[in-house]
Amino acid sequence: MDNSDKILGEAAYQILARREKISVIQLNQELHRMADEANTPERKQAVLAAIDWLNDYRQPSSEDKRSSSPLRRLSESSDSITLLSVENIKK
Repeated sequence: MDNSDKILGEAAYQILARREKISVIQLNQELHRMADEANTPERKQAVLAAIDWLNDYRQPSSEDKRSSSPLRRLSESSDSITLLSVENIKK
């Protein structure tokens, strides 16, 4: 797993933690927020590299990268993360 995969995972986790639907648009927005809040130049560069990858991934003219995409696992139920609502935890 390279650094872009980890950063995309962080972005997806933040979206899930807010109980929002994960989409390319949401990932892009979250990655931009992460870049703005980066503490070091290295972190900012890594987040910008993930943004570049995501932008390349979503281009219709680019080759089909779905089979090697870190995003492919977001829809696989065996690897999915389910967050319980506060109401379900209290019951």
